[in-house]
Amino acid sequence: YFGGGSGPIHIGGLECTGQESSLTQCSLISYDIDGCYHSNDAGVRCPCLTGDVRLVGGPSPLEGRVEVCLQGIWGTVTDDSWNNQDTNVLCGQLGYWSNVSLPVWYAQYGRGSGPIFLDLVRCVGTESRLIDCQYDPNASEDSHAEDAGVVCFNGTGRGECFDGAVRLQDGATPQQGRVEVCIAGEWGTVCESSWNAPDAAVVCSMLGYPRVGTAYRGGTYQQGSGPVYLSNTICRGTEDSLLECPFLNPISFFCSHANDAGVKCYESEECQHGDIRLRDGDVANEGRVEFCYEGVWGTITSIGWGDMEARLVCKQLGYFPYLALPRLTSYYGPGDDPIVLHDLRCNGDDDSLMECPSRNIPTGTSHFFDAGVYCYTGNGSGEVPVCTLGDVRLVEGENEMEGRVEVCLDGVWGTVCGDDWTTENANVICRQLGQNSYGSIALPGSFFGGGNGSIYLDGVSCSGHENTIWECSYSSNIQCDHSQEASMRCHPRECNEGEIRLVNGETLLEGRIEVCLSGTWGTVCDDFWSGEDAVVVCRQLGFSDEFALSYNSAFFGAGTHLPILLDNLQCLGNEAKSLTARLKRTQRIVLIMKMLVSSVIQLINQALDQVISVLMEISD
Repeated sequence: YFGGGSGPIHIGGLECTGQESSLTQCSLISYDIDGCYHSNDAGVRCPCLTGDVRLVGGPSPLEGRVEVCLQGIWGTVTDDSWNNQDTNVLCGQLGYWSNVSLPVWYAQYGRGSGPIFLDLVRCVGTESRLIDCQYDPNASEDSHAEDAGVVCFNGTGRGECFDGAVRLQDGATPQQGRVEVCIAGEWGTVCESSWNAPDAAVVCSMLGYPRVGTAYRGGTYQQGSGPVYLSNTICRGTEDSLLECPFLNPISFFCSHANDAGVKCYESEECQHGDIRLRDGDVANEGRVEFCYEGVWGTITSIGWGDMEARLVCKQLGYFPYLALPRLTSYYGPGDDPIVLHDLRCNGDDDSLMECPSRNIPTGTSHFFDAGVYCYTGNGSGEVPVCTLGDVRLVEGENEMEGRVEVCLDGVWGTVCGDDWTTENANVICRQLGQNSYGSIALPGSFFGGGNGSIYLDGVSCSGHENTIWECSYSSNIQCDHSQEASMRCHPRECNEGEIRLVNGETLLEGRIEVCLSGTWGTVCDDFWSGEDAVVVCRQLGFSDEFALSYNSAFFGAGTHLPILLDNLQCLGNEAKSLTARLKRTQRIVLIMKMLVSSVIQLINQALDQVISVLMEISD
């Protein structure tokens, strides 16, 4: 059946049961070979096991066309979506390296015959067999012109060119040059498609440099020769080998040696990953921001660079953490390679730039975009400060309760933009000044006249519950002039903190409870209001607490003209100091949330009224 053999014929006939492990264990029928010729040579076809794989048509056992066994029959695999995650699994199944392999496309090891079993193979990389990966079994319409192949590795090679090795060629220094990778004992280049900083970092790490590098596109260094092995390399930057990164066939992307990728690596410096410094500013608290990445100083692009990022730099350097001036597009001059961070997105809760999300640095990014910062200090240029960093004041009013808002930075007073200046903003300023934090009045822009000098803040937006203006949101990007500065008036203090009084009772011994907080009178919500709470009230007012009675549901009338200041009081009855002794932070939060919900409901109702009005106009 498989053609006649040559040489002697040893056995004339055998009889096996099928349980034997060797032909020598079978019964010999005859040594008589008379009348038996090579045209009578016996043959056999052994079935393969489902899931087995083999490489066919390659110059060595490490490479070839991929064939897989299903139901005892060998068939091929299409190269649709075929990549090194698939080939890593295949090579591992064959006993070769499972983290480095090279996929081959377009039937480069010859077209197979028979069935095509697998299409669109999609391995994760953790599977033990190729057949364990996801795939499309409906490959009957595909052609053997798309038979997939592979080159596996087992760590062998010739001299310095061993499987997966990299080198830099034709650079001005040993740290830079055209990237070349060794495959099957031959050096080849890498296509520039998708080539960027994480890919460069892997190459530099493989060569013994810090894991940071600058990626260059084709034309930076001389063109290489030989094969172009890799294209569209997508590294995370943490891989130990360039061949561990996903990549595609360079043939599919028309890559030539004009597109050879390059890299520049860097020597380690004396810095810790995450350190920052300012360079080329006139004073120590300003300059181009440089970040230590894997032991190498580099710059940060100003793409996405804003208030949050600038404040975090100043906070990390020990300067005033609440305000900083971001400087864009190499304000302090361009730095030197490398560029190590791009498009940072800090959220205000980060403790260092390392915690901020960032994006990959696009290849070809210029130092024209280097980010800088100006940080505020206690005394600015070193002169004797006239105010304390972060303080606020009201000036040009008839008294200390009113005036133009000014804040202190660098030991110098400056003003605040009054665009959309609100009562909530004014309440916070009054609270910071130790005045009544309720009932403040926000006045039109520059009501008390415009200031001079710097305008420090714009777009201030407070909820009204912050303790200082620095806890509110704001911007250092000033969009106003001195004719639009914030002005306000604080409401005079009505009472002393913690005082209580009874109102609307028929005698001095009864009434609605009002308490003084932040210089203003307000009421107490009756949630959880009990006899123990009433005992503390009477004791604080100097009355007998033996027969104190509690009343709910606005029994002495609603204090509709006052804010509700306390809620969810839980007194034990033995407190000796004041009603507010049991006021907890969580209770304040509940009160704040109720006030916020009330405001939101009011805004929704206003919006609904406007919608109904528009609909009525349309219907008319």
